[in-house]
Amino acid sequence: MRTISPDSLVRWLEGGTRSGLARALRGLGLLRRAYERRDAWKLRNAVEQARPLLPKPQFGKMTEDWTGEKIWPGAQWLYSEAMSHAIKNARWVAWWPFSGEHEATPGVYCPEMSTAVATALFIKSVRVCPHCGVPFVSKQDNVDYCKPAHGVAYRTARSREKKRAELKATEIAARKRKRK
Repeated sequence: MRTISPDSLVRWLEGGTRSGLARALRGLGLLRRAYERRDAWKLRNAVEQARPLLPKPQFGKMTEDWTGEKIWPGAQWLYSEAMSHAIKNARWVAWWPFSGEHEATPGVYCPEMSTAVATALFIKSVRVCPHCGVPFVSKQDNVDYCKPAHGVAYRTARSREKKRAELKATEIAARKRKRK
């Protein structure tokens, strides 16, 4: 057994596709942040990345209408189901160091690296940048992006998308008025 550092988890997430598992786990991290921030634009992108890990809804289809308040209970359900499945093989253990006179401390045993990554995402030690999708270890709770420039770029892209949507809605309304 070995102790996994947050840096080794990040390296695993960065290190290739692994049949899409690393990308899907990054998407789960993004899904949680989108839900916490109630950001529908981030949620839409996170669901697309995490889709391989997301459960199929038992009744009906998952809505693709990413507006309104109805999406938040659905996002909460998707995250809890997917994360529960991702960490199902993890288990609590008592770690007792062999050197010195230390007491046992709680730990989480993860039989494979994907379970360790999902557990770290679940306990918030690893985050995923919404702009570039790169995982990173945040030293503060209020840091969402791996670089400050990525925060600016992400907010700019989001603002432009909002303006495009408003322009499209205005054009549709103008066409409807012309038809009358």
